[in-house]
Amino acid sequence: GCSITVKFTPTKVGTVNGQILVKGVNVSDKTLSISASGTGNAVADLRVAAGSTAAFGLVEVGSSKTANFTFKNAGNVPDVGVYVTLGGNYLQLENNTCGTSSSTITLNAGATCTFTVRYAPTGTAVFNGVLNMVTTASTGTKSVALSGTPGQAVLDVSALDLNFGTIQVGASDTKSIVIANTGNVLLNLSSPAVRTGSSWIVFGSLSSYS
Repeated sequence: GCSITVKFTPTKVGTVNGQILVKGVNVSDKTLSISASGTGNAVADLRVAAGSTAAFGLVEVGSSKTANFTFKNAGNVPDVGVYVTLGGNYLQLENNTCGTSSSTITLNAGATCTFTVRYAPTGTAVFNGVLNMVTTASTGTKSVALSGTPGQAVLDVSALDLNFGTIQVGASDTKSIVIANTGNVLLNLSSPAVRTGSSWIVFGSLSSYS
């Protein structure tokens, strides 16, 4: 025997009837008629458009980084009651055309809406947030995971107290101090300065350490 595959792709809403004819060449009943039927359904289909970003990466505390998001109704009917929510620390919603819980929008078939999420960490805790695009469509709410790492420079030195002991007047001794950045972003340093006495000289030039 052999087989055939029939694909149904409705182009309209409602019942669609069809007929498949199987013809034989050398049989008495040369044609068999197979009836086919299906129903085209109208749906709204909310999707995250290509280019939307979910990971902010490393962002220094006190600064910020933005990501632009686009949502599209890829269905064939309007999607009503659409709005966006954010969950997580350090996040702000800007330039939002996708609605809020108190002011929802209707997103027509094929239409898009956009917004910007700003990540502005004020603390050092790593965050994992969530972006929810709420819809009444049969596809349900769309969620996008958000992540980011706050960055902070941390100045550390190997010693806070240098004891040179007794040194003969006119002679000298040296001691080294290791300066380190134990944070996760670039540390900018000014040149070291001597604040007490003329007997002290500091060697070395400091600019930045990562």
